[in-house]
Amino acid sequence: MQVEVIYHHGTLTFNRPLRFRQAHFTMQVDIPEQVVETEEVSFPAFDLSLFSAEVRAEIARLEAIQRLAISQPVPKVEEETEEQHLRWAAFELRNETRREQGRDL
Repeated sequence: MQVEVIYHHGTLTFNRPLRFRQAHFTMQVDIPEQVVETEEVSFPAFDLSLFSAEVRAEIARLEAIQRLAISQPVPKVEEETEEQHLRWAAFELRNETRREQGRDL
């Protein structure tokens, strides 16, 4: 199914109301190349010797985590099972009931 959506400051708005059978799903979206900024952002370089030992240690720790994350394979996302689907539906029903009662989620 194809529908038209409007993107405005981080929000996608459908051109007509839709009700989804699932509370959680992923989809692919075709975005025209001409609306995407491809300019890379560059940040200034800092002389780490000017920072305290605690800051340098924290930066080293974060860099080690980043190297570890890059070296790990990306886990394959599996299809949602019927049990997971029912669980999402139960959460949505609970949240809808709470909204109707004026309670916080």
